[in-house]
Amino acid sequence: MRVMTLFPMNSLMCKNRHRRWPNLNPFKTRSGLTLIELLTVVTLIAILATFVLGTAGYAKKKAAIAKAKSQLETIKTGVENFRTDWGLYPPVDTMVGLVSNLYFKPIADSKKVYIELDPSELQGHSLYDPWGGEYNYLSANPSNNLDSYDLWSTSPDDRSTETLDDIKNW
Repeated sequence: MRVMTLFPMNSLMCKNRHRRWPNLNPFKTRSGLTLIELLTVVTLIAILATFVLGTAGYAKKKAAIAKAKSQLETIKTGVENFRTDWGLYPPVDTMVGLVSNLYFKPIADSKKVYIELDPSELQGHSLYDPWGGEYNYLSANPSNNLDSYDLWSTSPDDRSTETLDDIKNW
């Protein structure tokens, strides 16, 4: 026997509901990502990568500055030891002359070496900062001041004029 319903279309719609509205089928699972979800994930990855790379660049710059300061302290100690032994600062105006007086000449004469350098730090007869620029040394000028010298690195900007980011002994 057939039962009559008040709303015959309703039962038909319930049976074919998944055909008309496929997202309402409880047995069908969704696979994949929508375009919005994919763009969101890519954006978040890009933002995180920017933070990581920015932090890595900052850390690398700080490490280079620390290395330059350490090398300047080593040179400064050698210059002061030279002054203690000879009574004056090395009378040269270039880093090549300074390294020669503090490192190469003493080795050649079998005398006291004033600065301990790793040979890998030397390029030719000079010493270079982490950015590839030569350290600068200016000895005491007898007409100005016998008790001082200048030692500095022009740092990342590598300008010959003095800037705020220069690393120096004064």
